[in-house]
Amino acid sequence: MTLTPGFWITLRDALVMMIIVSDNTCTGHVVDLVGLGNLQSWCEGVGMTATIHRFGLPPKLPADHTLEQVTSTTPNDQGLLLELILKGTTDPAVAARLGSTPELCRLGLDILSWQRLKTRIPSQLPLGTRVAHKTGTGPRGYNDAGIVFKGDRALYILTAFTENVPAALADGTPGFAAAYQLIGRMARMAWDELGGA
Repeated sequence: MTLTPGFWITLRDALVMMIIVSDNTCTGHVVDLVGLGNLQSWCEGVGMTATIHRFGLPPKLPADHTLEQVTSTTPNDQGLLLELILKGTTDPAVAARLGSTPELCRLGLDILSWQRLKTRIPSQLPLGTRVAHKTGTGPRGYNDAGIVFKGDRALYILTAFTENVPAALADGTPGFAAAYQLIGRMARMAWDELGGA
């Protein structure tokens, strides 16, 4: 969507937009406010040691770029972050480890559950299943990391990253569609195995 230049939004709205629709402009502004170095130190401090923040706004690069040319993270780091946010909703000590409060951790989960891009983890789950998740898309692949709930109870955390997805598979299926379907199937298999059904 193209918005009218010159309008103002709140920091909360920028945070919401960077999560629910992956708005890179909002992300860049938030990183500028926080500071790239502060963000990197925070990640390292909470244990996200394989996450490296190099830019606020991702640079335009060809699909064959190296990970050293972009901000990068891992499924383990994203799973850890989701687990800490979830635990922080009820444990003030865990929330404090994040530099947060239980109330803000609950707000974080709410914002993650407002995610508008539902073609990955939620795609094969029962309609209305709450999924607090964040998608990622780039020239190298398609990702999603989230907490899947059954009612009010967190059932599981899934982080699914794809890499080097071709534009099309041999049968003509678009690569992005195949990646989305694979992530959706993984989420459904975990749902069925862990008692979601």
